[in-house]
Amino acid sequence: MAEIIERIAGIEAQVNNLDGWMESHERKQNGSLEKIEKRLECIERNLNGRPTWAVSALVTALSSATIGLA
Repeated sequence: MAEIIERIAGIEAQVNNLDGWMESHERKQNGSLEKIEKRLECIERNLNGRPTWAVSALVTALSSATIGLA
């Protein structure tokens, strides 16, 4: 019976260690994701003033047509 109690105590210790490891891993991952979100928000703010690809293509096409007709 004592052997079973020792095994259970060992398993409990392992589970507690794994719980602690998982919590620290989740904190680390959440911190990384928050950094990525901040960087993406910064990129989005910087890109808001720029024209879209469609506008860029239209300007290029019109410029080419104007030069071609000239």
